[in-house]
Amino acid sequence: FNQSFVLGPELARINKISLKSIPPLMREQGVLPVAGPGVVGANCRQYVWPRLIQIVGADVEFGPVAKIH
Repeated sequence: FNQSFVLGPELARINKISLKSIPPLMREQGVLPVAGPGVVGANCRQYVWPRLIQIVGADVEFGPVAKIH
């Protein structure tokens, strides 16, 4: 699971932003949740995002973009 998906709290911690900031920022990057509040057929309490990242040491990069911009 952890190799394919990432939860909002991890993204918030890495990017040092609030958890509520994650969904709009991810959508701005063109990344949609695979599960979460309001996701048809995959409704759950937390957003689950596809792990479109490469882990380099402790840093996380979203494709060619470092972290969430």
